[in-house]
Amino acid sequence: MLRQNFNVVPLAFDRRRNPRRQTQYIGKILAEPTAPPEYCLVTETSKGGVRVRIYTGPDFEAPSVFTLRFEETEAKYKVIWRKGGFIGAEIASQEASQINP
Repeated sequence: MLRQNFNVVPLAFDRRRNPRRQTQYIGKILAEPTAPPEYCLVTETSKGGVRVRIYTGPDFEAPSVFTLRFEETEAKYKVIWRKGGFIGAEIASQEASQINP
């Protein structure tokens, strides 16, 4: 006989404005024009932002506003949250430019 479990909590609703897409893009964080790029892994993208995993040394902290280059796209982002080696950022400038190879 199969028993029903009425104590199961329904899955939480996703309240985000834009749907997220799981990705595995290698990106470059450009903190300053003269500084060398810091490599990262872009793990999620959406119309309004990204989630990034930073793999560089422990002395690097992404600035609150930075340029991110990945998958032939470059845009300026603003950090919204930080958790361990991950950061969540939203697009700071609405213009995302395509990089010509």
